[in-house]
Amino acid sequence: MSYRASLSTGTRSGGQSASAKHRYQNRQDIYLVGREGVRDDLVAQGSGNLPAFAQGDAGAFWLAVDSFERKNARLFVELQLNLPAELTLEQQKVAVQSYMSELCDKEKLAYSWVIHHGKGENPHAHVMISEQKNDSINRPAEQHFMRWNSKHPERGGAQKSTALKPKQWLLDARGAWAMTANDALEKAGFKRHFDHRTLKEQRVSALLAKDWRKAAELDREVGEHEGWRVAALRRKHEAGELDELPEYAKDVIESNNSIQNINDAHLKMVTSMTDAQLEHWEREAYFVALAEREPERLGVEIEQLHSEALELDALHDAHSEALELDALHDAHSEALELDTLHDAHSEALELDALHDAHSEALELDALHDAHSEALELDALHDAHSEALEIDALHDAHSEALEIDAHSEALEIDALHDAHSEALEFADVVRSIEKIDLSIENQRERHSIYSLRAEHIKNDYQTLKRQQNALTANEANQNMPVKIFNKILKGLGFKSDSELLEPELERLSRSFSNAKSEREQAQSQLASLKKQRAELMSLDVSEPLREAVRLRRAANASAAEDYRFARKSLTAATLDLDKSFRNYAERDLQMIQQDLNKNDYTLEDMQSVQQQLEEFVDSIDAQLQKQAARQQDSQRPQSQPQPQENQRPGPRMG
Repeated sequence: MSYRASLSTGTRSGGQSASAKHRYQNRQDIYLVGREGVRDDLVAQGSGNLPAFAQGDAGAFWLAVDSFERKNARLFVELQLNLPAELTLEQQKVAVQSYMSELCDKEKLAYSWVIHHGKGENPHAHVMISEQKNDSINRPAEQHFMRWNSKHPERGGAQKSTALKPKQWLLDARGAWAMTANDALEKAGFKRHFDHRTLKEQRVSALLAKDWRKAAELDREVGEHEGWRVAALRRKHEAGELDELPEYAKDVIESNNSIQNINDAHLKMVTSMTDAQLEHWEREAYFVALAEREPERLGVEIEQLHSEALELDALHDAHSEALELDALHDAHSEALELDTLHDAHSEALELDALHDAHSEALELDALHDAHSEALELDALHDAHSEALEIDALHDAHSEALEIDAHSEALEIDALHDAHSEALEFADVVRSIEKIDLSIENQRERHSIYSLRAEHIKNDYQTLKRQQNALTANEANQNMPVKIFNKILKGLGFKSDSELLEPELERLSRSFSNAKSEREQAQSQLASLKKQRAELMSLDVSEPLREAVRLRRAANASAAEDYRFARKSLTAATLDLDKSFRNYAERDLQMIQQDLNKNDYTLEDMQSVQQQLEEFVDSIDAQLQKQAARQQDSQRPQSQPQPQENQRPGPRMG
């Protein structure tokens, strides 16, 4: 079972409902029966940290979320977790409950979870988390979701957690689930095999550990997640229940099949390779990983390679010395042979002078040949030594050039990436945002056209059945009625079934138009997705996604602050001076213009937020000043004491 822990959020603007999501997960009401029959995969459920007004009923709590949560707030955060198939249901329930307690008990966040045992032995869990903290104050449902009052908590709603918004929370949550699942597997006697890291991160770890075979096996492509809709279409097509796949499902399935075939061929090739071949194959990727993750260790590796080169040089010198000793030994053997020849020569001189002269000539020829051979051996030895020295110098020079070239390539790649990111960052951000907006519009158009085509199709079928019934009724009429209908037709009157023909033709044309518009919207949607995929596949894709998320989050936060500032100004309108109110309206309009810019940056939104905070503070300060002035004007002035038997008169101004 592969690891999976994905996150999704529910908002009203996205068309989600917390109560509907909870009822779907628990297979309640209309969600008990699906397209393929009764959904009977629910095997366990639970909840925790629910506020007092819910009375332990998670369904009542999520219904209150839909009813009383603010319009622009997140309704819930959902996590989908793959469960280890080796564990029993009770062990899976313990693991999920332990994970939810670790995730939510610190801030007392309300949650609910279910376990589904789907088709194909695919046990998984769905968990829903609310961002409202459940403190010790007992509030009714309507007050629980009001804005938090820091000075008087009992007057406001429950405080919202900010821990679930950063990307780091998702990374920590994924890591925590991998740890919990592995602990459950180990406790049950199985091997730990859940890993929340990406294939790339796992491959880098294997390279740094010099596990060449595992690193090569992890060097594979990842297909697109098919989802339940495409997976159901795949099952029907493979079972022969569906003749033709829709275009969007066909593209995803063919792409995933192609990637799977490539990965299978790659794994087969890796299995057939030896450890030495794999080490040679992954050597370059190993040094790249060292340069990215452990540059100090890279320096140690280079020093070790240098030491090995020095050892090879020492071995080469020892080999050269051995060759010299062999040459000396040969020369000594030749000297001994010369001594033997000299003794033989002396004996020959004593026997016969002519024989000595002849022998001397022969010996001179032999000495000359031996001397020539010795010179040739010396020349060959010198040439061999020079060749070995040249090879050693060439190898050292090649290694130095490779190290320098690798370092320069890394530096050039880093400079090129930084330069490309600096040039294309802003343009790519805006392009992706425009494409995302276009994709949403095309999806909406496709949904509208699909719904319109379905309605037209139903109307057409209804009218067609009505026409068939009228035609059958006419056919069953008796002879006098048939003759009377023919007379009416001859006079220009049409039968009931013929009166429906224009309406049927109009509906047929409308259905064709809606179908073509839906296909056009689908084609444009595919094109936009392809453009977005190309933009997201750039080298700056990961920082680009992070920048887009940060900018959108900052813009949403600034928009929330703007609405709060507008509400504060509206509430204080009757108490403010007209001149100050006019200036405040002008300032708020200027801030709104900055907020609605298309090419805003993260710093722009932070500046807008600071301006809005100062704006709200200025309203409070102005109200305090006006209240102080009003109190001063209402304070009684000192009056002169009246004389005896004399009433005080009115004060003249």
